[in-house]
Amino acid sequence: MHIKITLVVYNLIKKNTSLIINFQMKKTISILSLLLFSIASMAQGVQFFEGTWAEVKAEAKKQNKYIFMDAYTTWCGPCKMLKKKVFPEKIVGDVMNENFISVAIDMEKGEGIELAKKFEVRAYPTLLFFNADGQLVDRVVGAMNAQKFAEMAKASLNPENQLLTLKNRVYNTDNPSKEDLQSYINKTYQAYSPDTEMLKKWLAKLSDEDFKDEEVIALIISASYTSDIHSGLLTYLPKLKTEQKEIDKAIESLGFNTIRPAIRNNVSEAEFEKQIEAIEKALPTKAATTTINNARPSFYLRKKNYAKVNNAVDQLVGTLDDNNKISRALNSYAWKYYENDVEAKYMKKALSWINRSVMLDANYANVDTQAHIYQALGKTDKAIDAAQKAINLGKEAGQDVSETEDYLQKISKNN
Repeated sequence: MHIKITLVVYNLIKKNTSLIINFQMKKTISILSLLLFSIASMAQGVQFFEGTWAEVKAEAKKQNKYIFMDAYTTWCGPCKMLKKKVFPEKIVGDVMNENFISVAIDMEKGEGIELAKKFEVRAYPTLLFFNADGQLVDRVVGAMNAQKFAEMAKASLNPENQLLTLKNRVYNTDNPSKEDLQSYINKTYQAYSPDTEMLKKWLAKLSDEDFKDEEVIALIISASYTSDIHSGLLTYLPKLKTEQKEIDKAIESLGFNTIRPAIRNNVSEAEFEKQIEAIEKALPTKAATTTINNARPSFYLRKKNYAKVNNAVDQLVGTLDDNNKISRALNSYAWKYYENDVEAKYMKKALSWINRSVMLDANYANVDTQAHIYQALGKTDKAIDAAQKAINLGKEAGQDVSETEDYLQKISKNN
């Protein structure tokens, strides 16, 4: 009996050991397959150089390659999109790895802080291209899909397409042609580096027929989004043969771009009102009103005068005639109150804004804001419910909800 049982147990152990070994082998093979797939995926995308800026330049000189710098910040959404969806693509990796030494630098940390100043990086992501000698020759601001990125990177290798070449051409000529000016002006707005002097020269060369041209219309509209009332564009925008609403939006942009430096530089209230007067004189009444209503909340936020922010936000949303615009504005200012950690009476005002925003158009962004404000007011149960709702909405919309998931986990632990 003892012998039979021993044999049975032995056979079972032998059989199960075989199964265990088999299972372990399959598990190991699966892990290896995943690792190999990950390595292959990394290899086909952009290979980023690790090192100091001096080491990057030395490597580029050694290999006689251009340099590509991804100037990013950790909070920049489009920067994350490039990292996650564009740089890993083979079509991008093929172009970049063959022709460039690529480097990604956080502009708010370490060496990046000085590089941001040196290369005048003011918006993110900024994509900088240098020749093998380390000279900045081209730049583009903003994210794009993999196909467009690959095309843009290829174009940057051709001196005829580079911002530096186009700039030298118009500045080293007494009377640059309309075509050369247009090419240069177009490039300056792609680079977020407007050149008002050359813009005015180009505008002065345009004929009545030019204002019907789609490329001219698009460039003037685009220029308006980064120019102010002193750029000369106000004279030409009404001449464009395009939809009036596009012209109105462009004129409003000129107004807000005029007053933005006053907000950014935290000028006195008296100086701010002078800028307001200049806008009222320069712009049509409707555009001036829209500009001023958008500017006041931002100005008083900078001053931390929350009583005036309350009034300014209420006035702003009272003039908006679109529920989506109202919802976005309320979410924006509610979140700013949360970021500024305002006292309870103002946080309650933020709650009223965000509740209205969610009622008008519930989405991942504003329900996430709602969760944070509930938590700031000590309403943890409501914060947890809102965070879960935000995650669900975000997933339905295909958005990255990882930050809210982390936040939900954090507040749930403390509950």
